[in-house]
Amino acid sequence: MTANGFLEQKRNSPLGFGTVVLLHGAVIAAVLMLKGPGFFVERDVDTKTFNVPPERLPDPIPPEPRPDTPVVQQRTVVTAPDRIIITPPIGDTVIASRNDTVPGPVIGTGIEPSNTREVVEVVPPRPVPRDPVRVASLFDTRFGSQQPPYPPSEERAEREGQVRVRVTIGPDGRVTAAQRLSATNEAFWRATERQALSRWRFRPATLDGRPVEDSKVITIHFRLDGR
Repeated sequence: MTANGFLEQKRNSPLGFGTVVLLHGAVIAAVLMLKGPGFFVERDVDTKTFNVPPERLPDPIPPEPRPDTPVVQQRTVVTAPDRIIITPPIGDTVIASRNDTVPGPVIGTGIEPSNTREVVEVVPPRPVPRDPVRVASLFDTRFGSQQPPYPPSEERAEREGQVRVRVTIGPDGRVTAAQRLSATNEAFWRATERQALSRWRFRPATLDGRPVEDSKVITIHFRLDGR
C-alpha cells in the first residue's frame, strides 16, 4: 500500500506543467479583454486641456424665388416733416417766418428728427406814400378885372409899360403880399400894387382838396389902346 498508496509522491509530468501555464495565460488575456483598452500616460509630460468649439456651419442659401412669386421686401420709411408754405397774394409782403418744433423719435429707426411746421406770416403791405394832389390858384373874375387903372400921368404922356409882380395868395383867396420883380416906372408899379392888394381875388390853391397858401408871378401890360 505504501508503494501504490495515496500518499505516494507522483512524478511531475512536463506536459502537465505546460498545460497549466497555457491555462493561466488564457485566463489573464480574457480578463484584460474584458476591462477594455487602457490609456497610458507618459510620466513627466506636461499635459493641457483645450475646449474646441464646434464648427459653425454656413447659413443655408435660400432658394431662388419663382418668377410668379411676388418678392416682399420689408423696409422702414421715415416721413419727412410737413412744410406748409402760404403763398402771399400779389402786392403782399413776407416779413417773418416762425418754426414750431415738436421733437420726437421715429419709431424703429433711432432717428430723432424735428417735426417742423414752417409758417410764413403775410401782412398787408404798408401804404406807399403818393404825391399829394395840388391844384394851383386861379383868378376869380367875379370880383372885377385884373387890369389896374392906367396911371393918368403916364396916359397923358402917352407912355406904355409893364409890371411883373409876385403875389402871395392866402387860403381865403385874397392877396396878402405883392413883391415887385420889374416895372417900367414907379407909376405903373404903384397902380399894380394897389389893384392887387385891394381888388384881386383868387380861387385858392388846394392840396388834396384842402385850401392852402399859394404864390403866383403875374405880368401886367399897360397899353394905350387898352389891349
